[in-house]
Parts: sequence; C-alpha cells; structure tokens
Amino acid sequence: MIFFDLDDTLLDHRSAQDKAALAWREDVDARFVEQDATDFAEIWHSATLRNWKLFERGEISFAEQRRRRIRDIVRDPHLSAQDADALFARFVPFYEANWNLFPDVLPCLELLKDHQLGVLTNGDPEQQVRKLERFGLTRRMEVVVILGENGPRKPSPRAFELAAERAKVQAVECLYIGNQIETDAVAARAAGWRGVWLDRSGIMVAPNGIERITSLLDVPFLLK
Repeated sequence: MIFFDLDDTLLDHRSAQDKAALAWREDVDARFVEQDATDFAEIWHSATLRNWKLFERGEISFAEQRRRRIRDIVRDPHLSAQDADALFARFVPFYEANWNLFPDVLPCLELLKDHQLGVLTNGDPEQQVRKLERFGLTRRMEVVVILGENGPRKPSPRAFELAAERAKVQAVECLYIGNQIETDAVAARAAGWRGVWLDRSGIMVAPNGIERITSLLDVPFLLK
C-alpha cells in the first residue's frame, strides 16, 4: 500500500501560498500590512510554519492557528478572533485559485495504477477533499485519511496506525512518501512503515537511514 502526503508532495502548496499571500497583501487595507512586498511571501510562510507546528502538536485548534498566523503577519497580538477570521477568509480564494499539481504527479500515479494508493494528510478536511477532487485524485485513491481537528495528527504514530487500519493492511505493508523529513519520513518509520522523503530541491542531504527521492517518478523504482 502506497500512501502519499498531499501538500507540497502532490499539490504545490508553497507556490499557491506565496502567490496568494502577495494577492492578499494588495487586497487588504494597507493599515494591516506594513511589510515590504519583497519579503512578504516569506513572512507569511514563516508565520504559517510556526503556528502549524502548534496545531500538529495538538496545542491549538485549526482555527486558532489561522488566527495566530494573521496576528503575526499584521503584528497585532490583540487582534480579535472575528477580525482575524475575516482577514484570513480573504486569503482563501486567492490560495484556492492558485492550486496546481506538481507535473510528476499524474505520470507517477499512472505508473502505479496497478498498486493500492492512498493519501494521509493533516489539515482541514473540507479543503483537503476539494484539492483531491479538483484534480481527479479521489478516484485514484483507495483510502483517504485527513487528520483534522479531532484525533491524532502526523507525526503521531497513531495517525499512521489509523491509516493502516482504514486500508486493512499491516504497517510493514505500507510505504509513505512525503516532503517533510520529520513529520513524514521519520514519523512513518517510527510507526513501522517504510518512510521515504521527497526532496524536490535535490540539494539536501538525508539523515542516516532515511530514504530520499527527488521526484515522484522515482517511486516505481522503490518497489523493485
């Protein structure tokens, strides 16, 4: 059973986020954003990572990580939940309009059409399903596990156990492909899966014991 992460593994989340952040900056009232446009996408990305990790660890809710992201970006820790939600709501359409799959995704899935495939991802279930459905990925996946507000999230071993249970397979039968070393590859290995790190940059060095590929077109070679 081959499972994939979704964001920045199948879907080019970072590019969509960067474009959306710049569009959002132009759309909102200038009093909310003082940062120069040159660095704004990176500022947004840093705020996202910082607060997403808190969500993954179960320290804050999904909605709260969005609010904290906005508060960090507008440099107002006292911004109300209502105002933060309203500002984030203006980001979402820009983000969704810029969704795209990486070019190696569909060729990879075609090469793997005789294998059992699945998706295991953290995130908002409704939004993650929209991503899969927009690109026709739902019909290619036998199992889709979206770890949202309730229950375990990656990198918890229980997240991987849940996916294996849904697929009705044992941990040793599962291969996981993801773009994050710790949250994906290392966490999968800790759960008894075969975890593989997708390093699209091709310039990083994998930690000892971690398998690394630079394209999803390498996945079939992992099965030999």
